[in-house]
Amino acid sequence: MKYSKQRELVYQAVLQSACHPTADMIYEVVRAQEPAVSLGTVYRNLGRLVEEGLVRRIVLPNTPDRFDRRLEEHQHLLCQRCGGLFDLGPGVPFHFPQAKRQIESCSPFTVTGYALYFTGVCPGCAEYHSPAIPRDQIENERK
Repeated sequence: MKYSKQRELVYQAVLQSACHPTADMIYEVVRAQEPAVSLGTVYRNLGRLVEEGLVRRIVLPNTPDRFDRRLEEHQHLLCQRCGGLFDLGPGVPFHFPQAKRQIESCSPFTVTGYALYFTGVCPGCAEYHSPAIPRDQIENERK
């Protein structure tokens, strides 16, 4: 892949992020360093980085895609209140080779990977409020 300063800034923003950032979050980080960058440029460069296998795209329903610096297979925990996405620790043994074999033995489908995430409430949200308070109300109270 041809070198681009903007692509390098996007890549570094993903690598240095403590969370699984969205394209908008990455845009804000990159724009602080390169004010002329456009959101479209960030999206294009994220797509290229995913194609090249330098970052992972995490697709979740009803939420913007997230990007991950960890390339190895691993699972995630999604907080239903704040929308935080957390890695399931590397010590948790979730591998599905038997399921892959079962799927391929009873269908013509070739399994090339999988995505698995668990939903729940993160410790910060559990401590902040009781489970009955909706996510949007929590976000408004935090502002």
